Amino acid sequence: MDQKTCYYCGTKYPADEDRCPLCGQTETEPEAVDEVPVDLRAEEAPRTEEKAKKQKKEKSGAASTVICIVLGALVLAGIIFILSALGVLPFGKTTAGENVALPAEEEVVACTSLTVTPETISFTQAGQKQLFTITRKPAGCTEELTCEVQNPAVATVNEKCEVTAVAEGETDVIITCGDQTATLHVTFAAPEETQPEETTAPEETTEPTEPTETTEPAETSEALAISNEDFTLFTAGETTNLTVTGASGSVQWSSNDTSVATVDGGKVTAVGPGVATITATADGKSVKAIVRCKFEATSAPIQTTSGDLTISHDDVTLTNGESFTISMISGGSRVSGVSWATSNSSVAWVDANGKVTASGSGMATITGTYGGTKLSCIVRCK
Repeated sequence: MDQKTCYYCGTKYPADEDRCPLCGQTETEPEAVDEVPVDLRAEEAPRTEEKAKKQKKEKSGAASTVICIVLGALVLAGIIFILSALGVLPFGKTTAGENVALPAEEEVVACTSLTVTPETISFTQAGQKQLFTITRKPAGCTEELTCEVQNPAVATVNEKCEVTAVAEGETDVIITCGDQTATLHVTFAAPEETQPEETTAPEETTEPTEPTETTEPAETSEALAISNEDFTLFTAGETTNLTVTGASGSVQWSSNDTSVATVDGGKVTAVGPGVATITATADGKSVKAIVRCKFEATSAPIQTTSGDLTISHDDVTLTNGESFTISMISGGSRVSGVSWATSNSSVAWVDANGKVTASGSGMATITGTYGGTKLSCIVRCK
């Protein structure tokens, strides 16, 4: 765009304008006069300088305002950073310097009932391991389950609640879930070692003065042997049958302690606690068997009925690995919610549904508890 310069103040402005926008004079050069012309530029110079200073001051003020805003923002950012680093604000970095998000709070389902089956387990040698059944209610319980043994010198328990025998003795395993607890009793008793009883030589007899004819015993095709040389009975009245092989004639039976066990034709019956020797004699030879009776002399009989509540089995014999299901019956119907336990888990196991399985030889008592009533069944395992 074309411009022209004011003659009076020197301001440049567009050529299509008639007057100078600063001093208001036209571009026409004034006529010469005798009087000395007034220098309007000298009068307008202070105005121009004042306007320039004002514009400079306004620009300086705007710059100062921008600087103040920037500094304020930096100070505020620094304060927020420090507060978040100290953990005062709920966002940013933790004291460890890691960015974290606040986790959603999980709902805790409390344990309201805790039971253990069986209530007692037994060991006979070090290193044996056994698991047991833990029942928690409700089914969706989220509280932590822990198992702790009271005496680690007798047995240990791992995070899977598997018990391992260490040394002879007794201890308890405490199972905890929230504020609920249950106790498992652990026993460890190694089987007794007994020395065979010494037999006395038969007394010498004097020969008769007059010779008598004697018949020679018939020769046997095999040595005399007894069917079981060492066995255990667990309750008074329990029986077992012994047989002898290799005998050509009749067999005579005897017991050295009839207060412990009696024998009749090979049938041995437990009488009281202790150890007895059963002797079978045939063809002038003898074989012996050791019977061990392990039970309390004054043990109370088991209870199999209470009011209209009865147990489905009261005396069962199983072979190792064989199983059956036991139940409580009321009014001709099976009762649910029964708690089952075994007196000797090394002989027979029972699960929460009443399934009994033979796991060794001997006798165990299976007990069911319902509404405070306990009914039992004897299980004999061969």
